[in-house]
Amino acid sequence: MSVDTDEIAVNGKVKWFSRDKGYGFIHDPKSGVDRYFAVSDVVGADLPRDGDVVTFLATVGEKGPRATKIRIASAPLRATFHDQRADRHERHGHYRDDRVTCPSCNRRMVPRLVTYQGEAQKSLCPFCGATYRRFNTLQTAITITVAVIILMLFFFSR
Repeated sequence: MSVDTDEIAVNGKVKWFSRDKGYGFIHDPKSGVDRYFAVSDVVGADLPRDGDVVTFLATVGEKGPRATKIRIASAPLRATFHDQRADRHERHGHYRDDRVTCPSCNRRMVPRLVTYQGEAQKSLCPFCGATYRRFNTLQTAITITVAVIILMLFFFSR
């Protein structure tokens, strides 16, 4: 892979990287050169992104300066997709927070729905498992209606 056997450990910054194409360039501050790297040169499961500070071995490949054995040293804090979407919606006045507060653990959450035979039974807090709300199902409504009719027949038959 490399023509030159001299390998020097260097810190640099990812100038550009395309996940689709599988390659990018790292700026080497010591030499002032941009070094080519491919996905196969990255050590670890995470791929670097533009602006990440990385450590790498500086080599000279067949086509010029190259970076190998790349490890991410530090990455700038990035907003998650949800944070970016929420910010965009807030700027345009469209933001809606669907979360509620759990009465048991007091955390903001989106309740998880529990169903039985296709009917909603209750919703639960995903953090502590406490019941947030019980739903009146059709079966419960029928049972209550039948009980009321029986009581009415009992009182009116006297």
